[in-house]
Amino acid sequence: MKIGIIGATGRTGSRVLTEAKNRGA
Repeated sequence: MKIGIIGATGRTGSRVLTEAKNRGA
């Protein structure tokens, strides 16, 4: 799921991933 987000959004994926980590997703 994380890999898909990074590949789909690219730079935005990095930010989304950080927020996801903070939430613990």
